[in-house]
Amino acid sequence: MQVPVRFVPIQLPPADQLTKRSARLPAEGERANRYSLPRELQSASPVGYRTRMPMDAGEAAALAPLFSLAPPTAFLPGSPPTEVELFEELSLGVLTSRQSTNFRGFRQTTLGPEDSQRAHDLLAQLEGREQAPLPGATHTHLVLGRPYRTPFTMLMTFVGHKPFSSLFTVPMRAWAKRFRHASDIPSIQLLTHLHVGILAEAMERAALIASAGKRQALVFMAPFADPETRVANGAAIQELEALAGLSRKERGQGWSLQLVSQVGPCTPPIPAAPELWRRLG
Repeated sequence: MQVPVRFVPIQLPPADQLTKRSARLPAEGERANRYSLPRELQSASPVGYRTRMPMDAGEAAALAPLFSLAPPTAFLPGSPPTEVELFEELSLGVLTSRQSTNFRGFRQTTLGPEDSQRAHDLLAQLEGREQAPLPGATHTHLVLGRPYRTPFTMLMTFVGHKPFSSLFTVPMRAWAKRFRHASDIPSIQLLTHLHVGILAEAMERAALIASAGKRQALVFMAPFADPETRVANGAAIQELEALAGLSRKERGQGWSLQLVSQVGPCTPPIPAAPELWRRLG
């Protein structure tokens, strides 16, 4: 059960007790330190600096349910999203999740109404899902993922082993990584699941925010997270991956389905003004 979030206002201390970071651009010829603002930003991340939007107590209280959203129980008849709404939903979900992680091992495909019905039928066949899929989705997102790998984790796979046993264990690890798509370090598999969860939560909120409260997302992760469940659902998962356009070559590289999100019109769970949704987005 979702626990409601309640905001508690806190009074600021007196002005003479406030400590502020003196962040400014370094003067000409001055050496920059950790408090200096950068003159430029070069990063592979799509998120640089965020602008925090101020809100009064009433606006914050109206949007507090965003932090404890309940899954939708039914999709209502309604029009599909416009191109602008769809773009904003996708970009908002990805960008907010990338503020929490810079993992780049995900790919996403969006299905229209007809393919969404096919995806619904396949989701209904899955064992171990969180709840029954809902008919009437206007669109469906399929998220593909691959093992968490970096040059550092690759190095850790082949160093630090015992002198003689490594003659057997290192080739076995290399085989498992190549053909079974095992992670470089067993414990690092947790990070992949963490990133999927962050992305799923961001996509849930993005569907609501981009549609100004008119649409909600129903996300499925459990059938794709557990290896035993994946085996039991193998045929349905492969058909869903085919809908996502997964090729045999990509499957051989370790790509697989990680998350499915149905999106459709629903009874607005949060009665906020359109202007407030816009500012939040």
